[in-house]
Amino acid sequence: MAQVIKLKRSAVVGKTPVTSSLELGELAVNTADGKIYLHRSGSSDDTIQSVLTTDATITGSLKLSGSQHISGSVEVMDNINFEGDISGSLGSTSSFDRVISLNTASIGYLIATGSNFAVFDAETGSFASGSDLHAILAESSSYLVNADTSSLGKVTLTSDITGSITSTGSFGKIL
Repeated sequence: MAQVIKLKRSAVVGKTPVTSSLELGELAVNTADGKIYLHRSGSSDDTIQSVLTTDATITGSLKLSGSQHISGSVEVMDNINFEGDISGSLGSTSSFDRVISLNTASIGYLIATGSNFAVFDAETGSFASGSDLHAILAESSSYLVNADTSSLGKVTLTSDITGSITSTGSFGKIL
């Protein structure tokens, strides 16, 4: 069934149509903003929806499902919230400052592998629940802790420990 597509045009920056100005299925084009809008009929209410175009600033939410592939860089201006597990890998890089920063009250566990893989600073707070390890792992000009990735659980301190450590469980020898 053939239908006529009606277009309404505006060249006013920031102007968006309202439901009363567009018929269902009609499109509006704002040539100043480079945006396209359509009148959508929903189960509870009619709405004006913005059509996603390339190189556009999106106001509101964008929900993606399925797999996404992003080529290039991603800049996040606010927070990213993850539900469920998160994993990632870093390919070949010649130099980088910080791969990821975690700021959380409770992280079940963090697995990091490789050489010079993690730096914990005072901003991370307590490293283990109820412990005072953040004082040991405080940021300094040299790494205070080196982890041996060839044997599980081996940690070598490259600096003296000052203060105290409280253990609530058995963990073997302290040398």
